[in-house]
Amino acid sequence: MDARPKASEIKKYLMWSKINELKREGHSISRIKKLTGYDRKTIRKYLAMSEEEFRSRGFCVRHYSSRLDKYRDFIVKRLELYPFLSSAAIHTQLRMSFSDLGKFDPKTVYNYVRRIRLEENIPMESEGNGRPYCMLEQTAAAEYAQADFGEKWIDDGTGGKKKVYFFVLVLSRWRHKFVWFSDTPFTAELAAYAHELAFDFFGGVPRNIVYDQDKVLLRDENMGDYILTAHFGRLVAECGFHAVFCRKSDPESKGQVENVVKYVKNNFLAGYEFRGMETLNSDCARWLETTANGLPHATTGMIPSTMYCQEEKEHMLPYKGVPTPPRQELPTYMLRKDNTISYKGNYYAVPLGSYKGRGSSVRVLEKDSGVEIYSTETGKLLMRHPLCAEKGRLVTNGSCRRDPDQRIETLEQTITGWLGNDTPVMDYLCAVRKAFPRNVRDNFLAISRNMESIGREAVRRAMALHLEASSPGVNAMLQTARSIGRRDSLPETVFTYVPLCSPGMDIGTLVPERTSMSSYSNLFN
Repeated sequence: MDARPKASEIKKYLMWSKINELKREGHSISRIKKLTGYDRKTIRKYLAMSEEEFRSRGFCVRHYSSRLDKYRDFIVKRLELYPFLSSAAIHTQLRMSFSDLGKFDPKTVYNYVRRIRLEENIPMESEGNGRPYCMLEQTAAAEYAQADFGEKWIDDGTGGKKKVYFFVLVLSRWRHKFVWFSDTPFTAELAAYAHELAFDFFGGVPRNIVYDQDKVLLRDENMGDYILTAHFGRLVAECGFHAVFCRKSDPESKGQVENVVKYVKNNFLAGYEFRGMETLNSDCARWLETTANGLPHATTGMIPSTMYCQEEKEHMLPYKGVPTPPRQELPTYMLRKDNTISYKGNYYAVPLGSYKGRGSSVRVLEKDSGVEIYSTETGKLLMRHPLCAEKGRLVTNGSCRRDPDQRIETLEQTITGWLGNDTPVMDYLCAVRKAFPRNVRDNFLAISRNMESIGREAVRRAMALHLEASSPGVNAMLQTARSIGRRDSLPETVFTYVPLCSPGMDIGTLVPERTSMSSYSNLFN
């Protein structure tokens, strides 16, 4: 048997040492129990033994046999070859490799694999290294900024907890930061107001701001041609900056602001006691001035506020607006992953697909013994349910399910099978793939759903026109195809030529008709 001490043995020896050390310091058994959390019987047993007795009784050398011991060599070899294997994967490989393997509880396999990892020093590793990383070059002054939202529970001063929400905007060049708190989740209007507060704080607007694909800001990805929410779209148009959206579920694309969000949570909000929103934001302003923007940054080595005033502020776009708080609206409720909201002890369903990730929310109005649920972005009524008087119930009306995903290759075959696979069609589909690589399925699905109702020739001509204009957007192409189809469906107008005179007539003898001046006088009087 391997003579090396195991983790459990080391743990017991440390326990014996700690108990005897506390006893030598003069602590009672009750005090030792309070300090260590150990049972009184264990404390008395360990105090009654010297170190030699402790070792001689086998407390540090006990080994327990297991039915899995006969497969130990196999497990060790698999873990050495593939350190990322989980206990469940090991269990599966045991079943596949040994026909005589008996029934083992998954927890038994988990404990055994964990013990082998400790004994053989085989730590758990991730499979592969994932994406490659490199440090990006420093951006130009005022060229880029990153924005994000955060939330955290903090003490409310009365023994309870208060959830606060915050908006962060950080300039990429010298990491000059802005943070603003709200006691309600961010809506499109509240997010626009927070942006204007940030622009007023900076005294200008950065040229590009990087975001997550958050429903507060983005109404529809539109197959890569993003459609912004109304309030955020107006803000972008008025302030003149460019909104850049990361890929879905890719927070590492904007690591600067992600680090600031963690900085706010683990530094400013750590141990903070809530005393009102006005106090929270004023305390945050002082923290920004003295700490977040007032101390040298760990990466740049410079003080953000100083470098911003010296090098970056003059390059910012001008901000001429006045931040105006949004008007009070219906209360906001956060959407759950299962497309429901929790309201007065019950769960009310919304249409499938309403949940778009972190931050998805709706507005709720209780009216006429019913619950009306509205979209936060568009204001449209999503669902109306009767108000349930019971508790813990799911209230739904059988929302429609999404169409199952279709393979891109199948969609392309459907399109070319109906339109033909000649050069213009294939070139246009290739252009769509290049222009919108992350939305190919959505684009092809839109074509396949609409092409038959529009007409083969109209779609083909529209594809050729948009290909020639280097404008592969599918929504625009389909609109062009509809226009071509409507124009082609109009009846052809035949014009008949009516001569002013008959053959053989002497044109020189014709005298044009004259209008009396009194007719014009009557018109202008």
